[in-house]
Amino acid sequence: LFAMKYLTTVCLTACLCVALSLTHAQTVYRVNNTAGSDADFTDLQTAISGVVAGDVLIIEHSNTPYNVAEVEIDIQLEIYGTGFFLLDNPGLQADTRSAKLGPINITAASVEISGFEMEEVRINGNGVVFERNLVNGNLVIGDTNPAVKSVEIKRSYLKSSDNIILDIKEGSSHVISN
Repeated sequence: LFAMKYLTTVCLTACLCVALSLTHAQTVYRVNNTAGSDADFTDLQTAISGVVAGDVLIIEHSNTPYNVAEVEIDIQLEIYGTGFFLLDNPGLQADTRSAKLGPINITAASVEISGFEMEEVRINGNGVVFERNLVNGNLVIGDTNPAVKSVEIKRSYLKSSDNIILDIKEGSSHVISN
């Protein structure tokens, strides 16, 4: 009798775990602003507004940047681009165009963003992972959220014509590494 109750409990627990994992499954969406593309979205802000927290956006290469006005990333997402300096490694890429973003403001917590050539970046969300990006402008942490913490800047290339490239206004426990 004990073995039967134990087996029933294990089976019910396993079924519950599977059911819960299916309700929180990530969905991957493609974004491409090239005319004639069959991607899920052609506009970055529309893509961010049209997905749910935890989803993944794959931003494909393009001849034109995805945004001119500032885009706000206000939900937890994973956002991946094609990389940068792709011409420096001939023969490794089928297409050497990078995914280019204009100014962005990350206000949500736990956003992961990687693989872009971008302009001005503002990070105001906790636990943001900013990895393998090229920033052609300033990267500012905590300009509208003085309590921002645990931002990770990893293996990114920052360059700017201003005297300030990385500006940490407020916050704590940030990690900057190469």
